[in-house]
Amino acid sequence: MKSLLLLLAVVLVPSVFAQQPSIRLDADATIFRYDSTRQLWEWCYAFPDTSLVYKQRDGRSVGEMYFRISIKDTAGTLVKSEQWIVANTATVASSRDVRNLIGVKQFALAPGKYRVDCVAADMANRQDSLSRSFLIAVTSPITDRLAMSEILLASSIEPAEEGANPAYTKGSMTVIPNPSAQYILPEVSEDSLNMGVLLPYYFEVYNAHTFSPAGINLHFTVLDAARRPLLSFNQKQNTPTDGLPIYGNLPLDTLASGVYYFQVNITDVEASAVIATGVRKFYVLNSAKLPTFSLYSESQDYEMSEFSTMGQERVQEEYEKIQPLITSHEQSKYGLLTDLTAQRKFLYVYWKQRDPDPAIPGNKAREDFESLINYANTYFSTLQTPGWRTDRGRVIRQYGKPDKVDVAPYSPEAKPYATWYYYAIQGGVQFCFVELNGVDYTLVHSTAKNELSEPEWYERFAEIMGAAQFSR
Repeated sequence: MKSLLLLLAVVLVPSVFAQQPSIRLDADATIFRYDSTRQLWEWCYAFPDTSLVYKQRDGRSVGEMYFRISIKDTAGTLVKSEQWIVANTATVASSRDVRNLIGVKQFALAPGKYRVDCVAADMANRQDSLSRSFLIAVTSPITDRLAMSEILLASSIEPAEEGANPAYTKGSMTVIPNPSAQYILPEVSEDSLNMGVLLPYYFEVYNAHTFSPAGINLHFTVLDAARRPLLSFNQKQNTPTDGLPIYGNLPLDTLASGVYYFQVNITDVEASAVIATGVRKFYVLNSAKLPTFSLYSESQDYEMSEFSTMGQERVQEEYEKIQPLITSHEQSKYGLLTDLTAQRKFLYVYWKQRDPDPAIPGNKAREDFESLINYANTYFSTLQTPGWRTDRGRVIRQYGKPDKVDVAPYSPEAKPYATWYYYAIQGGVQFCFVELNGVDYTLVHSTAKNELSEPEWYERFAEIMGAAQFSR
């Protein structure tokens, strides 16, 4: 696979990926559908050309960066591996960041959990390197309902030219990723014209025509670091085919410097329930609107939070979401609260107490929890019930994503059922779900403490009556 180098005139802010000052590297990944059984894990990277050490070669100054990616399954077996060199010829000697070198690598992966090892090194000094290892989870492509890919935040989206690199081609467009998710608004003088800065976005919708032939509604929202909505707009989308590329540009001029979230919710035009959702974090540096840093009292902090404006229904919903996690004391305390403001403050304090680093914007604990909610809504929702309210959604909220999932489809002998395994909880536990009503999976047995226990769950709930005798 060829890797296209794009030389973009940009000014960079310090990279969050780099661990050494001499190599600055931003990286990000997005998952798209590859085929009916595999997903496309797309890894993109960017680094400034001035981070390279240049050497003279044939009268030119040439710098080279070496990359290697290794992907292993949970058993440690090497699944994918690729190494390549990015070369750049310097035309102007400069100590400033002049050009950003961007690349993309794509890997088709079967559903499962993987360990990814990334290495980058300057070819002129192999000791000057950085490495990073992380885990990824690749889910099975959804085929039984409408679904969407992850959201890719881009540097630019333009019509694809003939011969365009396929790694950057999405449908009829060339999509250049922005691995840093940083968007910098230039300083504007009285004599200059501010053309504005846009946030280009791209994602894909799957099974659209099959499950929403009348069309879908796209709901776009920009949230601040406290998850309060700032900007929103809606778009109706026809669904002539099952696979739809969705892309556009979001103006950022009105946003102050800070951390933001770009959220997409999809509903059917004939129903209001959210059937797919996605969210992506991004950063804005606006010299004309710098953030104000102040010390706030807890009361002022609460007034600035999203909880202070929640309505009664939203408060009740947020409480129901965390109900499997709260202590008996917290549950009793909330039960005594009849005033809406007191209930709002309960939620605010609940998450404030669980914030792992109050000194930085946002709340990692709540962000991770919302990620579980979004996961449940994406994979477990029915026409009547959002995914987080289902049995599988409750287990996800309480215990997180399982380490392993075994799924058995319908057969003459048994109804569809699934078994989830958690290896690090209580020495190892499992949850068993059966599709009892033909719509959703119901929890029928677990080996975890204080959970429903029915050791004969298969015979009672999954096995089709008479199938065992007939098979004999």
